[in-house]
Formats: sequence, C-alpha cells, structure tokens
Amino acid sequence: LKDIGVRRISIGGSLARAIYFKMRQAAEEMLQKGTFSFAEKQISQAELNAMFESEL
Repeated sequence: LKDIGVRRISIGGSLARAIYFKMRQAAEEMLQKGTFSFAEKQISQAELNAMFESEL
C-alpha cells in the first residue's frame, strides 16, 4: 500500500472490539463449560515484555 501512496489506514475501534469479543468468548467458555482451552494459544510473557520495551 505504501508503494501506491497510502500513508495511513484507520481501523478505528476494530482492534479493541476484536479483543473484547475474544475476552467474552473466554468468559463464556469458563462459565458454561468450566474449561480453559482459550488459553492454549497465547503470547509468551517474554514476547509481551519485549513488545512493551521496544519503541515502535
């Protein structure tokens, strides 16, 4: 996109809404099934720390 002159893309609140959707799914799973399979795929603590330590 940069090559064709696009300078900025706005996603508005889409990223936040996607995260809230996943949080709701996790809460529903715990409440309804008593399981935690939502936690099988997650970022490691080291990766998370690195994200917050780096400058974007």
